[in-house]
Amino acid sequence: MKIFQFIAFVVLGAIMFTSCSEDDKLTYNPEIAVEAVISLPGVDDLSFTIDDADELVKFQWTAADPGLSLQVDYEVQLGTTNTFEKVTTLFETRETTMDVKVSTINNALIALEYELEVDAKVYCRVIAKLNDNIADIISAFKEYDTK
Repeated sequence: MKIFQFIAFVVLGAIMFTSCSEDDKLTYNPEIAVEAVISLPGVDDLSFTIDDADELVKFQWTAADPGLSLQVDYEVQLGTTNTFEKVTTLFETRETTMDVKVSTINNALIALEYELEVDAKVYCRVIAKLNDNIADIISAFKEYDTK
């Protein structure tokens, strides 16, 4: 009877060691990751008047696909150039759409030191954040006029 228990123990141990092979681990491949695509439906520019302060602007984007089943947090940023050297975060969410008050957008533009009533460009992008061990997936930018 002891020999049966010994054989069962050895077989069970062998199964446990082989079930955790390197092939079973998930790996992130940034080359297959798909970035989000941002849009502001019905918005041609980000020029507003004080009367628009409580109006809402819909920001929406396609979901980023990292190629793994992970929760994705999104950060929408505005920048003064398409290289985003000077940037501000407009909002963060786990959704793929967000309604933002015009006053919030204006405050972000002021934080970026845009001058009032001066024609300029503002750049918008979405950062898909996966976790601290995986690089963010950064969308292409969209350019909007502002004044």
